[in-house]
Order: sequence, then C-alpha cells, then structure tokens
Amino acid sequence: FKSSIQMTAKGFINGIRFTMKSTTIIGIHARLGDVASEKNYRAGYRIPPVQYFKKAIYFYQKLFTDNPVFVICSNNITWVKSVFMTQLVQSNFVLCPEGNSGAEDLAILSLCEHIIMSIGSFGWWAGFLASGHVTYYGNHPAYGSPLAYHISPTDFYPPEWVNITVL
Repeated sequence: FKSSIQMTAKGFINGIRFTMKSTTIIGIHARLGDVASEKNYRAGYRIPPVQYFKKAIYFYQKLFTDNPVFVICSNNITWVKSVFMTQLVQSNFVLCPEGNSGAEDLAILSLCEHIIMSIGSFGWWAGFLASGHVTYYGNHPAYGSPLAYHISPTDFYPPEWVNITVL
C-alpha cells in the first residue's frame, strides 16, 4: 500500500486498540457491489445472507472470549447499517469510515487479525493479507451454476480457511 494509505489504516486500527482495549480485531468485508445483479445471480453468484455474517460472528465470539472488536468495511454502508443494526449498538462493532477508498478499506482489513469475507476477489485478498483465521461463505457459487463449473472452491480457498454455510 502507498504510505499515506498505510498511515490512515494504521491510525484507524490503533485508535480502535486504544479506545476499545481489545487484543483481537476481526474484519468483516460485507460486499454488495457489482455482483448484486440479476445477470450475476443467474450465473451463480450468491451474496452472503445476514445469517452467514451472524454465524461467522458467533464463530469468532466463541473462539475469542476477550471481547473481540469487529470492524465492518463495505461499499454499501446504508445496507450495513440496516442489516447490522443490532450489532452496531454494541460497543465492540465499528464501521470503517464512510467515503473510504477501496484501497483504504483493504488496508484496514489487512491489519485485522481475522477476516469474515463475503464473495469476490476483494474479500479474498483481505483474508489472504490478514494474519489469522478467515471465514468464507460456503454457499457460493450456486451448485450446478455456470460459475460453479468454472470455479473450484478447493482451488480458490486455502484449506485452513473456514467454510461457513447457511441453509
């Protein structure tokens, strides 16, 4: 990352560590963006539902009992605020600043110890750059879809990453 982006990201994460007194920071990449179209849905793209994020959050809350902080980065903050309303009133959930560039969000996520990723290469890189556990949405791509024909989850997701599926 450019030094200015690194400084912004480090300042944000260090501010969380100082004010929240937490040793564990988990990044949540909640992406809607270009995959939220009818064409992409027919191709097999599946946006993780709220249940996926809740299940992944629960996974980390059980794994880390030191009151971990969850940092949510998204290209649709309005959607995040509506979906994560209950969590956002809790002191251990923080939104990335609105208006951040994609590079700033990725730099912030890369400094988190663990990642809850949504779909796509942006979330994948966030998980790859973070130092710890990564959870991914296991219901993507849709079984039997054209996209599933071209993507092998065993090639796309490292074996140590945690597959979380929802019914």
